[in-house]
Amino acid sequence: MPRLLVVHHTPSPSLQEMFEAVVSGARTDEIQGVEVVIRPALTAAAADVLTADGFLLGTPANIGYMSGALKHFFDGIYYPCLEATRRRPYGLYVHGGMDTGGAVRAVEGIAAGLQWRAVRPPVCVTGTPARPDLEACWELGAVLAAEIAGLTDRRLSRLSSLASQGPCLSQASRVLPLSGRFAWWIRALPWIRCTGVARPKCETVSWSGVLLAGGVGCWLMSSSVRGSVSRAAMMPGVSWVRTALIVTWSISLLQRA
Repeated sequence: MPRLLVVHHTPSPSLQEMFEAVVSGARTDEIQGVEVVIRPALTAAAADVLTADGFLLGTPANIGYMSGALKHFFDGIYYPCLEATRRRPYGLYVHGGMDTGGAVRAVEGIAAGLQWRAVRPPVCVTGTPARPDLEACWELGAVLAAEIAGLTDRRLSRLSSLASQGPCLSQASRVLPLSGRFAWWIRALPWIRCTGVARPKCETVSWSGVLLAGGVGCWLMSSSVRGSVSRAAMMPGVSWVRTALIVTWSISLLQRA
C-alpha cells in the first residue's frame, strides 16, 4: 500500500490547525488505498523516509529559518536517503509571525538536493490561519495523497474543486450508484456547501429543487408535444419511464434536505 509520511513540528495552536487540515485532506474518503503515517520531526528517522512514497512537511518559521526540529530530521536522513528517494513527491506548509520566506527557501534547498519534487507550491501562513489558508492546507494533503495513489489528472481536478467545499464527499455520490446517461448530469450539480475544515458541517443547497423543476419540465414537454413533434426531434432518452425516474429521484433528494 502506498505510504504518505507526515513529518511535522507543531509548537503552536495555529500550526495545530494547519496540521489537522493537511491530515484531513490526506485522509479524505475520495482517496482510497493510501496509508498516512504521522511522525514528529524529532522522532522521524531514515527508516520512515525509505519506506514512504511521499512526504508532507510542516514547520514554523523561526528567525528566518525552518525549525530546529525539522533541521534535525533532515540532518539524520539526508545521506542515508539521498539515492533511494529521488523524484519522490513532497509538500510543505509553513507558519510564521511576520514572514516565512527564509524557512521556505531553506526547506526547498534541501529538498532540491534530495531531488524530491514538489506537487504544489508551499502553503505559507502568517498570523492566525483564515479559512482559505486551511482550505489550501486541506488541498495540499489531498493532492499529495492522490499523487501517491496514482490517480488521473481528472481525479486531481475534482479534488482541487472539493478543497473549496471542505473534506467531504458530495451528497450526490452517496444517494445512489450513478451510471448511464444521468450520471454526468447529477454529478455536475454542486449539491453540498461545507463550512469548516477538519470536520465540516454540510448543508444541502437548493439545487435539488432545480432538479425537481427540470424533471417536471421534461414531463410536461413529453406530454404536451408528443403528439405533434416526432420522436426524433425530442430530447434524447426522454420517455415516461425515464421522466418518472427523474421525478422520483428529485423527491427523494428533497426529502433528505
